[in-house]
Amino acid sequence: MLTIMPAAGFAQEEIVKVLAKDGSSFEFAISGIDRINFGAQTIDLVEKNGTASSLAYNDIDRILIGDNKSGINHIAGKGNIAIYPSVTTGPLTIAGLEAGTEVELFDIKGVSIVKTTAKDSSISLNIADAPKGVVIVKVGKHSTKIFKK
Repeated sequence: MLTIMPAAGFAQEEIVKVLAKDGSSFEFAISGIDRINFGAQTIDLVEKNGTASSLAYNDIDRILIGDNKSGINHIAGKGNIAIYPSVTTGPLTIAGLEAGTEVELFDIKGVSIVKTTAKDSSISLNIADAPKGVVIVKVGKHSTKIFKK
């Protein structure tokens, strides 16, 4: 499944985002966090109001500290591929990939602009040389479009 992320326009509050292995996610505003305790079996996020949330390491896929709160739910679900931002001058980020996945960008006429193979779960592409307008992003057998400003 491809998920295209919204353009700018959302609040950019920094958060701590915990992505669970079951696909769920938990968000905490950094401004509201007092401390993060890394225990032997769990991680505890203690908020300034005294509320504590405890998560077992075995249940956590990853923790993103300093992520922007922007309505982005990419990376949360296994098998989801996120392409963001959807309106950009660059760079373009593609996350949720499997190593070896082919990624190709085309202009509106179908001319290939960039072609690469993912070496990791996330790549960042410089699209500065791409023409302005609609750019087709093909990830594996799926495709979507973004807008290059």
